[in-house]
Amino acid sequence: MTVKKKVFAGGDGLKYATGNNPTGEELAEERFEIVRAENPILVKDLFAMSQAKYEAALPKYIRTRAEKYALIETIKKLRLNDYAKMVFASEYTGYKL
Repeated sequence: MTVKKKVFAGGDGLKYATGNNPTGEELAEERFEIVRAENPILVKDLFAMSQAKYEAALPKYIRTRAEKYALIETIKKLRLNDYAKMVFASEYTGYKL
């Protein structure tokens, strides 16, 4: 399942816009790539955030039941090891790790 999302967060947030210069006013005109929940780059970027930013960002990027399941499976596949983030992901999605 794929969903087109315009993802742009300031600071150390996630940027998934295609094009040469996805900043400022040009962002609205850029084409955005399809972001998939099982995209390992997205999951790694989420896990690279601080805990507070991670908890705020996860509901923005992972919404549907399929995305939640894909998130848990990707965490397992990548063998990520951040206990607090894994517990939050498990509680948010309702799936066990």
